[in-house]
Amino acid sequence: MKFSQLPVIALFCIAAACSKKKDDNVPTVDPPVTNNPTPNKPVDSTGTHPKPKPVFTDFAPANAFIGDTVTLTGTDLGTITGNIFVQFGGGVFANVISATGTQVQVVVPEDIEDAKTKIHMQIGDTMLSVNKDFNLKAPVIESMTPATGFARQYITITGKGFRKSYKFDMVTIGTKIIEKSAITPGHTTLSVPVPESMKAGKYPVTVTVAGMTATAPGQFEVLVPAIQSISATTVPVRSELIIKGENFIDPNGGLTEVLLYDWNTKALYPVQVIKSISNNEITIQLPRTPAGDYKVAVRVVGSLVYYTSPLTVTAL
Repeated sequence: MKFSQLPVIALFCIAAACSKKKDDNVPTVDPPVTNNPTPNKPVDSTGTHPKPKPVFTDFAPANAFIGDTVTLTGTDLGTITGNIFVQFGGGVFANVISATGTQVQVVVPEDIEDAKTKIHMQIGDTMLSVNKDFNLKAPVIESMTPATGFARQYITITGKGFRKSYKFDMVTIGTKIIEKSAITPGHTTLSVPVPESMKAGKYPVTVTVAGMTATAPGQFEVLVPAIQSISATTVPVRSELIIKGENFIDPNGGLTEVLLYDWNTKALYPVQVIKSISNNEITIQLPRTPAGDYKVAVRVVGSLVYYTSPLTVTAL
């Protein structure tokens, strides 16, 4: 018996139609829509977001001494001190001691040469500055000790705003400029030697920084010993000799010496026995020396004076 395929086909079509009708009743879900899309951020040539540029807005104080701390303010200044360079004027770099991103602290440099200047800050390739002047404070001398002394004695000058540097001549005594290498410098103290060439007298003492000069309150008196006479011009060796004059004692406690120089050979004989000493008189016992003519000399600290006439020493 043969079966007809028509009823099977009809049943298949009815089932497909019903399935399609059921699928048509399933609702369609659309993707969510946002009314505030996030904009794309700009990127640089490397595909990364660029760092914000540093901004330098101000600094304080605007007036300060050498060695004082100045704070520079701004934004995005960085926190690595080694990447930040600060100049006072052109080419005078300051020591950067801290950085927080919004503040950079620096020390007013020793080598600053201008009393009024601009402050420049470099971070990476960016050079920054503000329309404001920095004013260096003039040095101030508060005291000077001692007020009296001999050549090669040291004066201590106390104050503010001094250079802690050997690069600049700062101090004068009278018109004599003290060699910078001879001074022990500091921001608040200077130790200064009295030159050997200075004559007795009173002299003003000054300190000059960046063209600004401070004068000490009071003058420094330079003392020089003087021999006016000796008790004899011919004496046996090991005899007593009295030397009269002035300024034989240093009021600051420095050393006084008596010396004999051989007039011909220039040999030096220090006097070992000083029996008595005052500011105007020294009594000595002559050392054991060869017979001959000698120069009598007195040295107080670094100031040396000779008696004008020779002393003749004879053998016993």
